[in-house]
Amino acid sequence: MAPISPKVPNPRLSYGSPLAAFFVLRLALFTLLGCSTADAIPDADGDGTADPHDCAPNDPAIHVGASERCNEVDDDCDGEVDEGVEVDTWPDLDGDGHGHGSTARAGCPVNGWSDLDDDCDDKDAAVHPGAEERCNELDDDCDGVKDAANTTWFADADGDGYGDDTTAVATCSPPQGFITQGGDCVDSDDAIHPGATELCNTLDDDCDGVADLGHETTWYSDADGDGYGSPLDTQTTCAAVSGWVLNGDDCRPAEAAVNPGASELCNAADDDCDGAVDEGFDADGDGHSDVVCSYGDDCDDNDPTTYPTAPEACEDGLDQDCDGLDVHCGYGGNYDLAYADVRGSGSTKTYIGGHADVGDVDGDGQDDLVLNAYYDGLVVVKGPVSGTVDLANATWFYGNLSTIFGGRSVGAGDMDGDGLTDVGFGAPYGIADGLYILAGPASANTQAEDATAVLRGLPSGMCGHGADIADVNGDGLEDGLVGCYTDSSFGGSGVTYVFYGPVAGEYEAEDADAILYSTATTESAGRWVRGDGDLNADGMDDVMIAAPRGSGAALSGGIIYVFLGPVSGELDLPSADARLLGSTGGGYLGEYRAMIMGDSDGDGADDALVSAYYAGEAGVFFSPTSGDHELASADIQLSDTAWFGSGLDLDDLDDNGIAEVIIGNAAENAEAGASYFYWDLGPGAYTAADADARFLGEAASAAGITNTFADLTGDGITDVVIGASGLDGSGGFYVQEQTW
Repeated sequence: MAPISPKVPNPRLSYGSPLAAFFVLRLALFTLLGCSTADAIPDADGDGTADPHDCAPNDPAIHVGASERCNEVDDDCDGEVDEGVEVDTWPDLDGDGHGHGSTARAGCPVNGWSDLDDDCDDKDAAVHPGAEERCNELDDDCDGVKDAANTTWFADADGDGYGDDTTAVATCSPPQGFITQGGDCVDSDDAIHPGATELCNTLDDDCDGVADLGHETTWYSDADGDGYGSPLDTQTTCAAVSGWVLNGDDCRPAEAAVNPGASELCNAADDDCDGAVDEGFDADGDGHSDVVCSYGDDCDDNDPTTYPTAPEACEDGLDQDCDGLDVHCGYGGNYDLAYADVRGSGSTKTYIGGHADVGDVDGDGQDDLVLNAYYDGLVVVKGPVSGTVDLANATWFYGNLSTIFGGRSVGAGDMDGDGLTDVGFGAPYGIADGLYILAGPASANTQAEDATAVLRGLPSGMCGHGADIADVNGDGLEDGLVGCYTDSSFGGSGVTYVFYGPVAGEYEAEDADAILYSTATTESAGRWVRGDGDLNADGMDDVMIAAPRGSGAALSGGIIYVFLGPVSGELDLPSADARLLGSTGGGYLGEYRAMIMGDSDGDGADDALVSAYYAGEAGVFFSPTSGDHELASADIQLSDTAWFGSGLDLDDLDDNGIAEVIIGNAAENAEAGASYFYWDLGPGAYTAADADARFLGEAASAAGITNTFADLTGDGITDVVIGASGLDGSGGFYVQEQTW
């Protein structure tokens, strides 16, 4: 047997009533007989009330405890119908849900009765509250107003789309010639209506109540015809009158040159009618008027520090005391190279100034500047120089044949002992690559076929990409160093060939007096070479060979191999006396000839200044003659953003035994370039912000791609020389002088 489901209690049954007792006894009897109450008390409609007590046993909505509804049915089986739910109802004769009558009855709103007494016509089902009002002379929605949908119409006699407000009528259908838009103030003129353009005609064209609004204007007489009128002579009219203007600010109406739009002159008069005399001619307020005044003496009236007798700041590119001169001094502060003491450009060659060297090529005792011209050879600028130097005419050119493509590197030195500087350029890209030498004196344009010596390495080894001229065997004559960074003849990547001076004629790799070769296959050794310093103070130049893709301390951090002179025979790079190692992966230490030697600490032995300019890192190693030295641990560390580290040089400009340092960043400021100068650096870490002087290049000049020190002006004082391979499109150089 299934268990008996719980039922809703019958309100007529309670445990204390006789009927309840009867059912308890009956339940007990059936239980004793093994019968269920479900078998004994049926509930046909499943509404929870047993059929004997359900007044509608087949309707589950009607049972004991159901909610009474207004439906004329005994929903809760209590013997009463609709008790407690009856409402007032009125007859609904037209069946539209709205009733009407004088007397209500209690009941339910069914069978023609409604609980609403609001129908104004109970004989028409289309008339009742909420019905749509129609144009039919009836009050369709019982709001007390017939035809409430009527529209107001206006007569439009002139057909301009605006009607006369005085003709308004409200009808369901418009009369002929009537429209819904009113507002016309003159319905006999179609040019006059709201929205029309107001004209200067004494009429109210736009019906805003004002005639000629916005057109009545005050005019001023302009007797001198300068476009400005007299504030004392006016008239108000709608139309312009010849000789009258709208501006009345002329302070001198009879003088055409004096008016608010005139330029103020320095003439002790108020030329622009602003009430002030000669304003702007002492713009900086330093008590000195601009030189355009007859009594003025200020050569820069926008700078309060510039005037006659002002203190002169030395070598800042400015003339503070108006004497036409800028006093030179030891370098300090910022220098705009657009105003450099010497500026050289204008050659037809390309990329001039990427590398530089200095020497006396013509025997006049004056420094000359040797600049590479990348693919074209080299350009020599003969000293002394001053002002603007035209590189197309004021120099001589040592050029190349079409198959040589020389000028990737340069060198200068006395290879034959005659006291004159010999020059050379590396030509790695042509068929006959190597170092092309031209012995001094030189004074005319020369082609590569006239070279006094050609020093070659292995063919197609990119020989001459790195090249230098220096005395590396201690015999007093300069020697030629030729780097071939793709030469793999010894199993590695790169070979440097050394040819002892004097040299004449052509030399091949087998003629070399010393060979320094790589044993690593990916380091590009000899891409750049240097041999112009003495690290151990023994009187002989030493050699630095850059392998910028070498991985000594970091992947492609770069390696610079150091060999102490004299060098001779075959030497593998791992046998170098010392190695300088780049600390940052991909920094390429030594790339772009970023290494130089000079005495920076005053101990008599040269030191090495090197950089990994891809990483923006440079450093000075004090006489690195043995062992490995990592750039991050250099004695002097210098750093800045990427490309800081091009154009390195060091020299003792103030004769105190300690070399000054200059470092370039050719990519700075969208390749305008800059060079950073430091006086007497001691051990420690420095940034570009610590520089004592900054030389700032012109737009796209790549200033600082190389830097050197030389006396190119012939005054006996060593100056900064800055290469700028992008200057004026073809490259050139700057010289910034100093005096003491």
